[in-house]
Amino acid sequence: MKPQNTQVPSEAEALLVLERYWGYTSFRPMQWDIIRSVLEGHDTLALLPTGGGKSICYQVPGLLRSGLCLVVSPLIALMKDQVEQLKRRGIAAELIISGMSARQIDFALDRCIYGNVRFLYVSPERLQTALFIERAQKMNIHLLAVDEAHCISQWGYEFRPAYLQIAHFRQQLPYRPVTLAVTASATPQVQQDICEKLQFRPGYRFFQKSFLRPNLSYSVFEEENKAERLLYILQKVEGSGILYADTRKRCEQLTLWLRKKGFSVDYYHAGLTPQERNQKQNDWLHNRLRLMVATNAFGMGIDKADVRLVMHLAPPASLEAYYQEAGRAGRDEKAAYAVLLYHPADFQKLKKQIERSYPPEEVLRRAYESLSNYFQLAIGSGEGQSFDFDFERWQSRSGLPAQEAYFALKALEQLEIIKLDEDFYRPPQLHVLVNQKDLYDFILRNPHLEDIIKGCLRLGGGKLLSEYHSFSLNDWAKKLSLSPQELHHALMKLRNSGIMDYQPAGEGSQLTFLLPRHPAQRLPLRYELLQALKENHLQKIALMEQYCRGEHCRSLFIAHYFGEKNEQPCGFCDHCIREKRKKNKEAHLAKVKEQIKTACLHAPIPLEELRKHLKQMDLPLIEQALDELSREGHIKINDAQMIERLL
Repeated sequence: MKPQNTQVPSEAEALLVLERYWGYTSFRPMQWDIIRSVLEGHDTLALLPTGGGKSICYQVPGLLRSGLCLVVSPLIALMKDQVEQLKRRGIAAELIISGMSARQIDFALDRCIYGNVRFLYVSPERLQTALFIERAQKMNIHLLAVDEAHCISQWGYEFRPAYLQIAHFRQQLPYRPVTLAVTASATPQVQQDICEKLQFRPGYRFFQKSFLRPNLSYSVFEEENKAERLLYILQKVEGSGILYADTRKRCEQLTLWLRKKGFSVDYYHAGLTPQERNQKQNDWLHNRLRLMVATNAFGMGIDKADVRLVMHLAPPASLEAYYQEAGRAGRDEKAAYAVLLYHPADFQKLKKQIERSYPPEEVLRRAYESLSNYFQLAIGSGEGQSFDFDFERWQSRSGLPAQEAYFALKALEQLEIIKLDEDFYRPPQLHVLVNQKDLYDFILRNPHLEDIIKGCLRLGGGKLLSEYHSFSLNDWAKKLSLSPQELHHALMKLRNSGIMDYQPAGEGSQLTFLLPRHPAQRLPLRYELLQALKENHLQKIALMEQYCRGEHCRSLFIAHYFGEKNEQPCGFCDHCIREKRKKNKEAHLAKVKEQIKTACLHAPIPLEELRKHLKQMDLPLIEQALDELSREGHIKINDAQMIERLL
């Protein structure tokens, strides 16, 4: 594709687009600067806080130029939400995600080539498929928008290996489009990584909005009994709130407990059906619910300005994650509160999770050898070859525990030994294929499967009869008192019987070998890189712990972490408020001490009379002043309880 007209649309033209489709009459700070940079043809990195309007920065220029804006995003839910919003505004948009049929994908791609589609949303893994590359070369892509750009950095907190291939994809296009990378949180090291890995051209632009949020008060409390503190805060802070818990089970338990306490509350996590998630989310967005108890699956892409409280019941694994989640409070720029409750054991739990995520070197070599044998690769063969991959079958043959096998594959992908496509990360899905009468007849004929079928219907709800439902195999197995393997085999029986369509996690996924097969012990693992990444994650946890335990302005600690140079305390966090109270108390104490010295300047004064004289002061403050003056040698209190001035 040839470069477009070099004439840059004006701010007035951009505002017309903004008002027509979004109803706003002005841009938020820095939005127009970013949009203009893109329109002028500069590769651009934009760091805007959560709720800062990042999507506008590529959607407006996407509409001001003819052609297609290709948006790369790591989250299916976020892509779906943005595409639905664009369509509601009358803007033609498509997305291609795992689970779509070949025909659906083909139709979407054709619309992007021959139709009037303005935005196409895809995962980074999609850019690596031969079909997509071939069809993308026929598209008039004028802007490549990379959302959640911090995922490109191994030193970030959400590294996604497929992001590293975005620059290679761009090089394969007939004309290299402008790239806009956006993120809410990136340290200076990650910022540099983004620009290098995306191969920004000379003259690229960088925009960063301050990480300080003057309307947001951060507070941290070490608590043995978190529930008691939670209740106290919910009674003090009115309005809409998000409560983040670390597990799905904890979300559900806390919701039931809060309901009993009279709160309007529901829970949200990735184990719910799309319809359930949408219903709960809409109830909360429209204030039919006051509180949402959620895992970190909730909040991404949600635009609710009047959230007054975001509360974490356990610390996240990094300050990046915390800043992004806490930043969902107070987007209307009115006073809001971000509260974190922790117990020292929380950090030990986080560290153990990181340890599990990075298996020992011998486990990686064993997993690699097992994969090579599973696909019957000879030494020296296999480079660039892709295979259909059934994780469950391979894992059972490998002899590795399921969790260890999963993390071993992720580590081999990080080290660029293998590549996994986006279907690998798709959760299992279940759908009942027959009507209720036929299902009942099947149960009568197969009573040994009755508990499994009824258990699935209870957990998935009646919607299982009409649509596919994503779920967690581990969660359901626990609730049904089965092992994950037992539940998997039972569901496979139901699939083979034609009663249910069960799609195991990652079914239909492909695994690609990036190197020719090596003997396992000679595989160039670069395990030292994996160790460095592990240490990087442990360091992030240590900094999160330092944030919680340290005596410092919370806002400044966050700003310094992200490389912002600012030394003015916020005056609004728990530490700054304590410091203010301390200074006020010191000032009052100094005043009381002067009054006592003045009162007994010419003659001793009875202690009781002094207390009456200072009756407007707090008694403990008077006692402290007397104690300090006595220790400093200014006064003494004799046996007759008379205060004498010595100095």
